Amino acid sequence: MYIQLVLLCAVNVVFTCTGIFFNLLVIVSFWRSSAYLRSKLYYFMIMVLSFFDFLLVITNHPFLVTRMVLWLKENNDVAKVQIYENFSIAFVGFSVMTLLVMSIERYIGAYYPFFHRTSLTRRRLLTLLAVLIPAPTILLIISANDLVISSAVVGIMFFFTTVPPFVFFNYKLFLISRKARRDIARRRNNTPSPEISTLHVNLKNISTCLLSVACLLLTYFPADFFLCI
Repeated sequence: MYIQLVLLCAVNVVFTCTGIFFNLLVIVSFWRSSAYLRSKLYYFMIMVLSFFDFLLVITNHPFLVTRMVLWLKENNDVAKVQIYENFSIAFVGFSVMTLLVMSIERYIGAYYPFFHRTSLTRRRLLTLLAVLIPAPTILLIISANDLVISSAVVGIMFFFTTVPPFVFFNYKLFLISRKARRDIARRRNNTPSPEISTLHVNLKNISTCLLSVACLLLTYFPADFFLCI
């Protein structure tokens, strides 16, 4: 047991260092990129996601390490790290909401490109994010120490209210990405290269979004669900 806890501490220290490095790399790369790339809404949302993931990394993994150290010292007083746990849970919710806004942005870009070009802006995406972010914060507050409802109920509520929109938007993105692949294969020999290049860019952006959501569904949501039942 002692060796396992030490190994888990070491793994979380590595995750902390790598998470800080790669998320800061994304943020710095975005702001040092060309004005053209910074104007792209999708890249802007990736930067916002990296910012919240950075906050999550510097709270979640150190919190886990601190808890393991307390266990190793046979200290059951976890109140000292409770604040880090609350921040960590909140930042998980922020990252989830940011990824949901990314999915919505990609969905609009794929199915309503004219509206995406003419009407969708950073301010509107951030406004949508600002509307969504209070939800996990309020749930965290009312479930603190089972104040109003238990944390298990909150986890289940959060799971079943966020998964359906993720499934809807990303299923639609999956359908259009499959169609884009077929178009690229069919037109490769008789379509000018600029059009194929545009299809490749759109497919890349959609695929990146799908991969991000898949990683979320395979990591955060199963853990949240099984810890709450």
